[in-house]
Amino acid sequence: MKGKKKLLLLYMIAVMVLPISIPVSAASPVAKIGSKNFRSLESALKSVKKGQTIKLLKNVTLKNELTFTKNVKYTLNLNNKTIKSKYSDYITIVKGNIIIKNGTLKASVINVSNSSNATFQKIKYGNSSKSGFVRINLNNKAKALFKKCSMSAVRFEARDRSVLTIDDGKYGDIWNYSTKTLTIKKGNFQKIFNDSKGKTIIYNAAIKADSNDQAYHVGVKKGSMTIRNMNLNTGCAGIIVDKGASLTIKNGQFTTKYKYGSTVLANNGSTVINGGTFKTQTTAINTDGITSSGTLTISPGVKLENCNVGYYNYP
Repeated sequence: MKGKKKLLLLYMIAVMVLPISIPVSAASPVAKIGSKNFRSLESALKSVKKGQTIKLLKNVTLKNELTFTKNVKYTLNLNNKTIKSKYSDYITIVKGNIIIKNGTLKASVINVSNSSNATFQKIKYGNSSKSGFVRINLNNKAKALFKKCSMSAVRFEARDRSVLTIDDGKYGDIWNYSTKTLTIKKGNFQKIFNDSKGKTIIYNAAIKADSNDQAYHVGVKKGSMTIRNMNLNTGCAGIIVDKGASLTIKNGQFTTKYKYGSTVLANNGSTVINGGTFKTQTTAINTDGITSSGTLTISPGVKLENCNVGYYNYP
């Protein structure tokens, strides 16, 4: 009996003295470049080289502002994952030529600046907070291409000789404050405005108002705009051209649906209409669907359906 107690005592001492090994699994990688794994997206962005692709392996919630500073051409493949900016709602591209594709970005603001070049392909973009404040800024000679993206709640602002191109997808408000050219090849939009000495060229775009009383979804406040083809279906007012600005319309369907009186086009600058159909669905009598206090030229082939033209000289 004493021998058994002695053995038990020795066993207990051994258990207390000898180290116990508990297996600990390594943290799973967040991203990879080729076969090399990275624990954070930031470390992958610091290591990426020209021509390489960073592949995101899982969803990322950022603790700080995400800044792209590598001055090379590379790709960030989101791999159908999400980057969410929870603490600092900014994603900023200040250098390089980067392609960001195939996933979701959630932040209040994306900045593209300092002559950087960014391409966004098949990106969904939304707000990470409840503020409703969602914006994409282009500044200081930056270039950006958005292709087949879903960004219907986003306001775009192009400034400081930056160049914005949109090629298909769904977007919110587009404001061109740049002295360069904003090009829209195709897509669905909420509003498109040119508010600078630059110009906006629209090849194919669709705009549909959410309600009948919404006004002015296309505007030329400064500079010039050329519409080659557009399907505009708006509320009580569609297009406005301010004094000193110019608009050329070559084709499209332009309709207002407010039944108590509506204006498809209000021209206070210089407008040339070479083609297209202009239509109001108003029940009001003698409604001027097109009004002008500036210079207005309408080619014979333009169709006006329930849409009179009124000329006014304001003091």
